[in-house]
Amino acid sequence: LGEMEVRAAVDQADIAKLEKGMPASVTVPGVRVPLDATVFDIWLSPTVTQTVVTYDVILRVKNPDGKLL
Repeated sequence: LGEMEVRAAVDQADIAKLEKGMPASVTVPGVRVPLDATVFDIWLSPTVTQTVVTYDVILRVKNPDGKLL
């Protein structure tokens, strides 16, 4: 559990700005500080929910304190 993966839904307007390996930040309810992350993978199959198009992005987050489960 020293490194975790987070799947985030990214709006189609922002997906073109992302690249694998770029830094990111993750905010998790219950953890008061943002966690540093890295873009690991970008899934190019969109999800459409009520006309909103999003893409799944996999982020890798270091978890040395075990705050994420």
